[in-house]
Amino acid sequence: MVELLRVTGLTKVFTLHLLGGRTVEACRDIEFALRPGEILGIQGPSGAGKSTILKCIYRTYVATAGQAWYRSLRGSVDLLACPVQTILALRRFEIGYVSQFLRVVPRVSALQVVAEGLPRNEWTQSRALQEAARLLEHLRIPCDLWEASPCTFSGGEQQRVNIARAVAHRPRLLLMDEPTASLDHESRRLVQELILELKRQGSSIVVVSHDWQTFNQITDRVLRLDQESKACVTGGSQHVEAAADH
Repeated sequence: MVELLRVTGLTKVFTLHLLGGRTVEACRDIEFALRPGEILGIQGPSGAGKSTILKCIYRTYVATAGQAWYRSLRGSVDLLACPVQTILALRRFEIGYVSQFLRVVPRVSALQVVAEGLPRNEWTQSRALQEAARLLEHLRIPCDLWEASPCTFSGGEQQRVNIARAVAHRPRLLLMDEPTASLDHESRRLVQELILELKRQGSSIVVVSHDWQTFNQITDRVLRLDQESKACVTGGSQHVEAAADH
């Protein structure tokens, strides 16, 4: 099967200018491939570079080295080096990202926050709001909160809005950073259902999580990062175990 994404040599080094230019290696020589309709989990202790990997692929961070070849609808593109305009277009139409924290414009309703994730040239405003309502209802956000700003919501409610916004346009590639960290058991179950629904529709997903139960129920393969064998200061090494099917 043709791969949707292949990451090779992904390395990110931060320069701490306030500490005299000291360099800190967040991740080094990360390699993995992702097939269509596959869920890859990334495991490892805090500080091992899990979130950094996702942010480099999504281009929130600029990688120091490596490649991330993505098979977009318009051809293959290296997500680590392509023009910013290309990344912005891919985020709009093909790539979704669930961060650990919801960041929204104050006074914009939850319904609008989710609906804004849908491409306006493909969805009418009415249809977009209907889809947003469907997702919020599935994730058990009370309907009397839909017109309120998510800034006023609890942490768990904010995370569910965050997830709804990221999956609304049914991305071909979805990056999820601790999607169930602040959720109760029932909410985690609903998120699992949503993730598996996307998988059935052909989405490929990379998920970082410390929620081992969710991890084991949804992932096809796991990439394990071992912090014990790397030092954060440049010059250390990082051991990445080969992903293995369970």
